[in-house]
This record gives sequence, C-alpha cells and structure tokens, in this order.
Amino acid sequence: MYITANFIGFYSHFNSSTILGNITSIIIELKCIESIVKKYNALIFDNSIEIRTKEKKYFFTSFVSRDEAFCIMDKLVMIQEKKKYRVENYAFFGVEERKTRLCLQKVMKNKKDLVSRMFPDWYYNDEVFVPELQIDASIKKVYQWLFSDAANGFHKNYLIETGDKDIEITPWSATPPDYFMDLPGNSWIPSATRIIKCNHKLKERIPMMPTHALLKEAQSIYFINEEKFFIEEEYEVDVPFGSCFKSYLRWVITGKEKTIIKAKYGCVFSKSTIFKGKIIREGTKETLSTLQNIWWPLSQKHINHSLGITTEEPKPQILETIKSKPDLPIFLYITIILLLLIITKLWKKVTNLELELSKTQ
Repeated sequence: MYITANFIGFYSHFNSSTILGNITSIIIELKCIESIVKKYNALIFDNSIEIRTKEKKYFFTSFVSRDEAFCIMDKLVMIQEKKKYRVENYAFFGVEERKTRLCLQKVMKNKKDLVSRMFPDWYYNDEVFVPELQIDASIKKVYQWLFSDAANGFHKNYLIETGDKDIEITPWSATPPDYFMDLPGNSWIPSATRIIKCNHKLKERIPMMPTHALLKEAQSIYFINEEKFFIEEEYEVDVPFGSCFKSYLRWVITGKEKTIIKAKYGCVFSKSTIFKGKIIREGTKETLSTLQNIWWPLSQKHINHSLGITTEEPKPQILETIKSKPDLPIFLYITIILLLLIITKLWKKVTNLELELSKTQ
C-alpha cells in the first residue's frame, strides 16, 4: 500500500482476488473517502482496515502496524475535508494585529508546541478511573502532594505496596512554574522529565521465570496553564517479547480550587507477536487494578494527612462465640457403623469356631 497527500494506492501480486492469477491494482482519491474503520480479520486478528467511498467498500488486511497506518490515513482524510470546506465556503476576511493579541498568539503557540511534543491520542485506549477522581483541594496542592519532587516518598511507598523493589526516582529535570509551588515569582518552565527505575513484580509470568523484572519509566510533565497540566509515562519492561511493545499512561489534571484527575492507558506494538492480545489484556488489567485499588486509596490517605484530617481506621470487632462440639460428617458415621458390623460378624465367627473346637474335644 502506498499513501500520498491525495491518493491511497494498493498493488498486490497475491491476495484473495488473485489466487488464479492476475494483479490487483487500486487507486483511491482521498477526497472520495467517506470513512475509515478498523476491522478484524476472521473476527480474531485486529490487523485490518475498511475504507468506504460512495461507490464501494475496500477491505485491506495483514497490516503489521495497523494502528499507525490508520492514524496516517485518518489524518490525511481530515486534511482533505478541511480543504474541501475552505473551497466550498470561501469568504474574504481581514486580520488586525495588536500588541495584546500578539501576546495571546504567543501563548497559544507555546501551548501548541507542548501538545505537539506529547504522544498521539490513539496511543491511549482505556480509561483508568470511571468516574473521574475529584479532590477538594487546589490543583497547586495536588501537584505538590502527589507529583512534585517533594512527593517522591509517597510515590516510592506506592511502588513498594505494588511489590516493586530497588526503586530509583530521579528529580524533575527543571523546576516547576512558581505558581504551582506557591512562590511569588513569574517563572514558567512549561515542561520537565524524570526517570524511575525499579525491579517490577510480575503479576502474570511464565513458570521458571524470575518474580521481578527491570522496569524503566520515563515521565514527562507539561504545564499548559494555571488550571491544567499533563503527565505522560512511557514504560519499558525487560520480559520475554518486551522489545515488541511499550506501555503508556497519560494523566490529565484540571481545576483550580477543586481538582479533577483523569488517566488513560494504552499499549503500542513496534513488532508483531502472536501474544499481542494477551499482553494488552494483562497490561490493562494490571494497570487499572493497581491504580484503582492501591494508588487512589494511598493518595486519599496522603491528602488527608497533608490537610490535617485524621481518619480512624475501624477496629476489628471481637465476637464471643459459643463453643460447640463439632458435628461429625455423615461418611464418618457410616464408617463407624460398617466397622461395628464387621467386628460383630468376626466375633460371631470366633464364637462358632470355639463351639466347634469344644465339641471335637
């Protein structure tokens, strides 16, 4: 398959249409495409794409990187749609630039630059928190308590709770904006990175494999404005087939006096493997379970402690129980009865033998 700015071309010597010979050659104009849909081949393999035009449907299969091909074609079709709209809805307009507008333009440009550095949206498929998390604290405090360098102790405790060990957390590569640290200055460094390394506990593993594997987590933080920042995490784990894929997690933290936390997870493959489905299922299951059942309860406890709220843990109630004799199971009763019958029968035989012996004497 060949993709250009205006056409999608397909050329094949061997496919379902050429089993008896001939060559398949197809050219589709991007402006004629109505939709592009991800499909399954034989209802099992997620390696196919269906392209629909007004006249026909085209089904292409056996993509090595189906998601990347889909993303490229989808973006090109969207560009064509915008061109078509501009031609059909042409209007003359003028632009007036003033100093204040130029400042706004600069801010918008910086925001675009940040977004362009982030991973594509299609990397992320699964919502982690449904519904989203809501915290009765400002976004500045949430950053300081959960994501700043000062919160490294909290993050380390969380990883220990998940079973990880030998944890190393580097500081953020740049200081955060003064606003997020409650400082009086106007410094605004829009992004920073850090690396987290640990021996990660393997929840699902092949027999005879070690219980832990080296995990490298590359984190990037993007401060969009005073009410929003992103954190993206890229995971590489040293396991069999680990070179075939990477896992990704994106945090979206928004709000001002009250904060909302969202997170999405995804798994992207660079090489084909027959274990793709299992890797995605197990990775999604582990990530959602760990963040929902360990990270969030620990975060709530840490936030309450930072706010000075003490929550008493419920004490276990000791109930007095009346001791009763254990009931014997039915099969034990039957066994006892059978033994008694056998003993009785043997006793009768012994008695009869004694009588016979006494008679002979």
